Amino acid sequence: MSEESQRSSPDGEDEAALPDDLGGRRTADLLRAAYSFLRGQVDSDPTESWTPARWRKACTEQTALLRDWAYENNLWIEASHLGRIETGRMEHDLLPDRDPDVRMWKTTKLVGYGRQPAFDAQLVSGMVSDWFPSYPGTPLEYLNRLHCSNFYLYPELNRLEGFSEFGGLFRIITSQPFFKGRNAITSEVDSFFSKADFTKLCHGVYFQADENLAVFDAGSTNLIIANEGVIPIDVIPILAEGAFLAKLQEAYEKVTH
Repeated sequence: MSEESQRSSPDGEDEAALPDDLGGRRTADLLRAAYSFLRGQVDSDPTESWTPARWRKACTEQTALLRDWAYENNLWIEASHLGRIETGRMEHDLLPDRDPDVRMWKTTKLVGYGRQPAFDAQLVSGMVSDWFPSYPGTPLEYLNRLHCSNFYLYPELNRLEGFSEFGGLFRIITSQPFFKGRNAITSEVDSFFSKADFTKLCHGVYFQADENLAVFDAGSTNLIIANEGVIPIDVIPILAEGAFLAKLQEAYEKVTH
């Protein structure tokens, strides 16, 4: 956990201004500014259940807002300037021509902006692992995920580099440091989160009850063992509230009693 996690919430700050040096596109402040801008422009009810229609509508509205914001702030990157695109795993493709020895540039892919855990209030199952399916995320959920990861797990891990469009899709371009290491094994993942006061709810899902903070998709391929320590590179942290928080607390009670 970072020292910033001593603060109560990553949303407890006033709207972030753009950094003065818009070479400041290479600072985490730019990510926070984009997240803060979008959060202030859209209505987002975390208690609403996920539906394809609601998701498509949110993506259309949010990408339009971000497109305008990107042009206004000189953050639009033409696809021809991105260089080669290498196929990544589920959520990102890679841009290996950009700072290859320093930072790994990534772009969102397919039709979603990462994955977003949810819960199905109608589902009846005795297995906690069934309780939290994931769905395609919106741009706001994606930016929130990266911002929370910087705030709670590893400062300056994620940077916003800009926005683009290719393959008929609006893309969010980010980067993270290049870490030389290996995938963690399950016991190392468990140890990392246990030392940070998380309780394991099921495979890949950890919950810190005091912070109402859950981390999803924390499998061994999303944590790297490097010289810098254990790096949670592609996990999904969520500061939970409402009905989603209640379901996490129910799972916590189930596994601890």
